[in-house]
Amino acid sequence: KADANKQKLLLETAQADADAAMNAISDELSKSQIKSNEIEQLKLDLAEKSQEAIKRKAYIQDEIESIQPVLDAAKEAVSHIERSNLDEIRSLKTPPSAIVDVLSGVLMLLGIEDLTWMSMKKFLGQRGVKDSILNFDAKIMSPEVVVKVEAIVKKKSQSFDAAAIKKVSVAASPLAAWVRANLEYARVLKNVKPLQATLEAAENELQQSQFQLDNCESELSAINRNVEDLRIKFRMQIGHAELLKENIRASSERLDTAQVLLDGLKGESLRWQEEVSRLEVEIYMVHVESLLFSGFINYLSARGRSIRDASLRAWLIFFKTDFPEITFDLARVGASEMQLSLWLTWGLPSDQQFVENAIIICQLEKKVPYLVDPSGVALGWLKEYYSQNEGQVEFSSVGDESFYNVAILCVKFGKTLVVTDCEGMPSILYPLMRREVTVSGGRTMIEMGDRSVDFSDNFKLVVVSRSSEHDIALSAKGFVSPVVFNMSRDALENEILDLVVRNEIPETEERLEAVRLTEKSLRLDLIQLEDDILESLSTADGNLLENKGLLQLLKVTKDKVSEISDALLKSEEASCELFEQKDKFRSFAQYASKIFTLVQNLGSLKAAYQFSLEYFFDLIKKIMNTPSSDHEGVEGRSDTLCSSLLKHTVSCIGKSLFKEDRLAFIFHILHGMMPEPWGVAWEYLLGHSISMGFSDEMLPAWVPQDRKYAYTKLQECVPAIFERNNFESDEWRSWAEAIDPSLTLPKSSVLNSVENLLLIHSIRPDYFVRAISSYCSEEVDFPTSANVTDAYRQARENSNRPILFISLEDSDPSSEIEDFASSTVGLDSYTVIVMAKDQLDISIALLRECSKKGNWLCLTNLHLVVEWLPTLAREWRKIKEGNVHEDFQLWLVAEHRDGFSKELLECSEKVVYESPQGLRQNMLLLYSNWESSDVWSRVDLQNTNIRMLHFALAWTHCLLQERSWYNQKLNGSHNIQYGRGDLKAAELLICSQSDEYDSLRHLMKDIVYGGKVDDPVALRLISTYIDLIFSRDTVEGKKELMCGIRIPASPEFTSHINTISKIPIDFEYPGLPPNAKYSLEKSKGDQLIKKLKQIEFNVDTNDVKHSKAFVDAASSVVSIWKEYCRQCKQASNENSEKKSDGHDGKHSLNPLEVFLRNERHFGESLFTELNEWFSLIGPISSDDAATLTETQQRLCNDLVRGDAPDHWQKLWEGPNDPKTWLHAFFDRFFASIERNDANKILEAPVRLSQFFFPDSLLAALHQHACRVEKCFMCDLRMTCSFNTNSSILSYSTNSIVVEGIYIQGAIFKETSLSSVDASSPQFSTIPPMTIAFIPITEPLLELGETLSVPVFVSLWNKRTVLDVSLPCASENDKRKWILGGVSLFTDIA
Repeated sequence: KADANKQKLLLETAQADADAAMNAISDELSKSQIKSNEIEQLKLDLAEKSQEAIKRKAYIQDEIESIQPVLDAAKEAVSHIERSNLDEIRSLKTPPSAIVDVLSGVLMLLGIEDLTWMSMKKFLGQRGVKDSILNFDAKIMSPEVVVKVEAIVKKKSQSFDAAAIKKVSVAASPLAAWVRANLEYARVLKNVKPLQATLEAAENELQQSQFQLDNCESELSAINRNVEDLRIKFRMQIGHAELLKENIRASSERLDTAQVLLDGLKGESLRWQEEVSRLEVEIYMVHVESLLFSGFINYLSARGRSIRDASLRAWLIFFKTDFPEITFDLARVGASEMQLSLWLTWGLPSDQQFVENAIIICQLEKKVPYLVDPSGVALGWLKEYYSQNEGQVEFSSVGDESFYNVAILCVKFGKTLVVTDCEGMPSILYPLMRREVTVSGGRTMIEMGDRSVDFSDNFKLVVVSRSSEHDIALSAKGFVSPVVFNMSRDALENEILDLVVRNEIPETEERLEAVRLTEKSLRLDLIQLEDDILESLSTADGNLLENKGLLQLLKVTKDKVSEISDALLKSEEASCELFEQKDKFRSFAQYASKIFTLVQNLGSLKAAYQFSLEYFFDLIKKIMNTPSSDHEGVEGRSDTLCSSLLKHTVSCIGKSLFKEDRLAFIFHILHGMMPEPWGVAWEYLLGHSISMGFSDEMLPAWVPQDRKYAYTKLQECVPAIFERNNFESDEWRSWAEAIDPSLTLPKSSVLNSVENLLLIHSIRPDYFVRAISSYCSEEVDFPTSANVTDAYRQARENSNRPILFISLEDSDPSSEIEDFASSTVGLDSYTVIVMAKDQLDISIALLRECSKKGNWLCLTNLHLVVEWLPTLAREWRKIKEGNVHEDFQLWLVAEHRDGFSKELLECSEKVVYESPQGLRQNMLLLYSNWESSDVWSRVDLQNTNIRMLHFALAWTHCLLQERSWYNQKLNGSHNIQYGRGDLKAAELLICSQSDEYDSLRHLMKDIVYGGKVDDPVALRLISTYIDLIFSRDTVEGKKELMCGIRIPASPEFTSHINTISKIPIDFEYPGLPPNAKYSLEKSKGDQLIKKLKQIEFNVDTNDVKHSKAFVDAASSVVSIWKEYCRQCKQASNENSEKKSDGHDGKHSLNPLEVFLRNERHFGESLFTELNEWFSLIGPISSDDAATLTETQQRLCNDLVRGDAPDHWQKLWEGPNDPKTWLHAFFDRFFASIERNDANKILEAPVRLSQFFFPDSLLAALHQHACRVEKCFMCDLRMTCSFNTNSSILSYSTNSIVVEGIYIQGAIFKETSLSSVDASSPQFSTIPPMTIAFIPITEPLLELGETLSVPVFVSLWNKRTVLDVSLPCASENDKRKWILGGVSLFTDIA
């Protein structure tokens, strides 16, 4: 009560003060009214005076402006005076008086008092004489000067007359006009001068009135301010009174408000306590997490998911001792839950890899982010992120015309520049990447091309590449940080699952998406509410109990948190139910992601085999369009989709592969999808099982000699086969010798399909490819080659992709495309460009034009402009993103080349185009091309001989192609391509040399077909073919070509086609021995295994599982090396005493001893080199797969793929397979250790395959013979003999006996060659051969008809050791062996 009375007295005092303030306000308002009336009267008077002044001023201005055009015209005339005219006046010694008068007026007006002719000439010679006249201000003329000039003009009026003075001088006329105009201007100024004085007086009076008005307004403002102060005081008094009233009510409410505040913060208090505990732990761990965070960003940004996890585990183990509870999650440390939610809404996939990459990009400050984004998913998120956070961002490609200007603007104004579609780091970005700035005059500058640009510190650079092969130059690696957005298996699986669910059960996906959005919104609301409370508490001023907003927020938050908690619980239950429905298709998603991963590995086989994720998704969409059965259910539907996808993938992608690669692809896919039946058998098949290939056990008698090693290896690596089967049975002999071993498998055999394949691979390698084909055909159908029509239909189904025909050198689909275009859209709507360097810009322009008009465009010979193809791919993507006419189609034709644009390959519908195999099919194709290109119609119909020669040419051309292909497949020799140019040259020869057979054969052999051959054996084969085919009897049909085929005598086209059609389909190996098929089929099997190695171990260092398989495969080679090292050490110890050559230095060494010594030293040095090479690999195991160094990966890569490293081959050229290389090396190395006596080489038969350099042995023998015979080397010649009674045996000290020489294409029986049959082995040995160096005076041995056959070092090394003359029965027999490709080898391993 006392407090209330006190408040009442205070309230009465405040009310009295308020009344006094109100009376003062009334008095001041009366004064304000009087002063306002006075101001209104002053304003009226001021307005009248202003109008009068304006009128006078306008009159004066009109007078001045009336003379201004005259003055301007005079100045204009002066400006056109030529310098030559002025110089002409200056050159006058005695100028006309008119010119002197005019120049006197000019000089006087300009203030120059010296009017002599020298002064005038000096004036005219000045550089700025016209500018002085033009810039002259007429207002500054003094009356005295005006009077003087007027006197001159009046006195000498004729000099200032325009017509008169122009006759005297062209330059003086404008000057005279200028003088007259300035005098007129001075006259006007003189007339208006009194008016200006009157105007100035009026303006002064106007200023006095304005000053009086301003004083009155100032007084009025002071009165108003006084009134306002009184009002403020009045309001304060009233407010104070009201405040006193409110204090009583507020006191009673304060306690209730405090209780409400405490209740509202009760839940937050618990959460804050938990947050504080978490923060305390994080503070304790902050230095460790900072190390892990920085390590992750700097070292793992370019790594995949598996490597990141493995590296983090290794790092965490390091800290476990001091921090046993340590865990690390980059997403938790690097971004808040709110940020992550926003990123997901901006299109960032929820995959952990992508989230981590986004955090890395946000954290990079000093380095330039280099995004590797093959799928383009990250680019969409990047656009949203920089648009929302940075504000000013520009996206541009280096290939864009405006890129340079865009980059300059970004640098200058501090924008973020995102450079897309980069291939590596463009050179133009290096200064920006390195920030090579200079500071000059307070400005920060950077050089961009030939320009210096202001550099803003806010500028940021981001580089985006679609190429997964991010080969960044060494000079740029220190300034960029690669961030790889490769789609992980889990992410791909989820993408496929979403795609399937959207198609198969769209209502589930819609409901799930709605639940996700709801749940996300609820969680964001909850986070926002919590943040709002903290924000309100942190920013609240004064007493919290008086913060009504905070109290209301707490009440609303409490209710909303309860609602959100209930809603989240229901949402989680709904999500679980929907995910259960969705996961029913997860098995298909896993199956599909596995297929795509297997397909991706095809790129290691050929660079052209690139398939994008978009292409694979189109395949999935296509199979999902097939209707489902009502009774199959979800699981049945998933199984159906799996089966359909496998078959569809094989069919569609198989058409994009060359025929020779399709089987490897299908086998790779089937093994990858069904690896369970294989187990260790797969490692054996690829040659990665550890086996030394030695066995002392007796082998079954039916095992062929050349297959014993393979049999022993199979027995060692897959013993289960031999434990269940008795291979001593004679049934296996019939199986081994059968034409089709699959039909004669012993009934007692216990083999599954995989074991059967392994046995065929070991014993019957000629049937292995057919067995694999049969194995694969049980699961899928083999794809057929696509034609132009099929390719077009497929492209239209797949978003109108470009159609890329990939051909070989001897095939071209351009004519077929043109025929199809003619029948589909017409040639008026079809354009072909043969690509070259000068066609690049034209091609881009036509591409843009055709895409708008709906025409077809065909670009051929793209392999000639490989470096331009990324530009084409970028242009296509821009066109595709815009408006493309629905009828537009882009056709691309290229020969297969490495370095082809991966992006273009991925976005195209690829179709391989290759010539058919077989003589008949190739000849039919050749005749078809002749017919379509009018070659046949141009041949003289009456000249039958020329058309018969055309048939002979077609036969020769196709036959040589087949033989070249055969030699490549069998021996790995260079495939000589005989293309359209060779054929065209031969056609011209036929027409010009149709009657000169000798000249024709000579030109064919030495120029057309033999001109590109440097191998004498191959050249001899070509010569033999041409001599046989282009003989007169053969051309005229008197002698058959082969297989009863004769050249048709009729010139009719149909007659030739009918003759070609009679060629047997199985006529695969013309001129080759019957067992050539065995050799070729075995070679095909070897090539298949090699391709499987290339595909299977396409090294992905970001995949730990794959890296483990990689390491295990490499370890098998390392294990063989270690075993050989053990044996080598033992052999060295046993031969340590023999190793000394005993040479005392008093006598020179025998050349053979020097050779043996060099062989041994070479083996030792090579062993040392290999030991150092293997030491770089170090001890590796599958546990180290995640941490392989780049050096280890590089060294192991060739080992895994089945290629002996280049380093090995440079040291010594051995077999291509690394294991076989080691076997071959150590065979020779052990032999070199055991050989110590040169005399044994002369006494006992030797095997050349036991020497590193067998040709050096013969050279040493030659030198030795010279010493024995005491003659020069040129006095001896080498001769060979298989006759034990030969006269060369008398030179036993000059000869050696060589055994173990292998022959291919024939059998050497007794003293002559004989034919092989189909069951004959590919190689057989010839009898021991004596090689001697005898005097050239000795008569040659009478051997009759012989064939000189080179002895090659080995199958892998085609260096010739020597030439051996083999006896032949006749000339025809000799030709048969030449065509049969008879060859000799020292080693066939």
